[in-house]
Amino acid sequence: MKPQHRVFTQNQMLLHAVHEAGHAIVAVYLKIGFQKTFIARKPFRLGRNWIAGLCETNEGFSYRSYKQTIDKNGAEIFVETDVAALKRDFYRKHIIICYAGRVAEEMLFNAEPNGGDRIDLQIIKSLKRAGKFSTEDLKSFRQRAQQILRKSFVFKGLLFTAHELTETLILTSSAVRGHLRVGRNTSPETFETWKAGFEAISS
Repeated sequence: MKPQHRVFTQNQMLLHAVHEAGHAIVAVYLKIGFQKTFIARKPFRLGRNWIAGLCETNEGFSYRSYKQTIDKNGAEIFVETDVAALKRDFYRKHIIICYAGRVAEEMLFNAEPNGGDRIDLQIIKSLKRAGKFSTEDLKSFRQRAQQILRKSFVFKGLLFTAHELTETLILTSSAVRGHLRVGRNTSPETFETWKAGFEAISS
């Protein structure tokens, strides 16, 4: 069957939702802007690849956004070397976000690599080159994605985001931020009850 004619099962949709929610919730945590995240009921084409979902982050480095943030804090205008350092930090955060989709799958489903993160790995390769990062750097960035997603309120926000994605198929960045806030305010008892229902859906 051709990719465009194949409709995903409920479990596949949930896996895709968790993957994209991983990207989105970590982007919000790291304060990297994005337009929306979404999943599809069947594969769609992006360049040469057939994919199941996307988290559209702001991939380009914006000196203005960093400059405005620093100015509000009363710091001086950056010199050229500072801009280069900020660019590198921007690339680092995007690599962490790229890893977060796969890490989220592993945390919730112990999922084996299935090629679904192929585009993520392509982006990581490009950002590694742009930021002049080492292989050891990449390992530490992946570990950082794991550390972030293991934070209790982030993990809660991840599940809330994934659950709504399976129902609505698309979420804005403000909606994901809302789920992160809810994650901070949800009691452990309430969350365990909700999580049990989520796991029942995914089983």
